[in-house]
Parts: sequence; C-alpha cells; structure tokens
Amino acid sequence: MLIEPCRSFAWRAQESVFEGWLDARQRQSLLARLAVLIDAGADRVALYVLAPVERDELVSLGRGLPPEDFRHALL
Repeated sequence: MLIEPCRSFAWRAQESVFEGWLDARQRQSLLARLAVLIDAGADRVALYVLAPVERDELVSLGRGLPPEDFRHALL
C-alpha cells in the first residue's frame, strides 16, 4: 500500500494528501519506493515541490479529518 512509504517521509494533511519537508535525496527515495508499488498504466502519484522554501514562511489555515476517519487513501 502507498500509505506506509508516504508516512515514512511526511504526514497526512488531508485524506488523499501528504505533506512534508523533503530534500532532493528524500524525494528520490520516496519516488523510488512508490514506483515499485503502483501500476504505472493505471495509477498516478504526483510529488510537487512548492514554495515557500523556509518553514517560517508557511501559512496554513484549518485542519483536516483525524486519521481514524479516513476511509481510503489516494495520492
């Protein structure tokens, strides 16, 4: 399942979204782990590198569902 590799590098922001601060090596490692788990002909995993580059610049409002309320996971 895709959840465990994602949890190794990030935390759940929403039911189908994980977020984390990964350096280039961590991103490549996560992508390599996910690549062997998906069906490349049917599945899609997207990893977006977003600004801000400094954690202090991050603005986040609200909060998502608690993990026990998740029915399934999509990336």
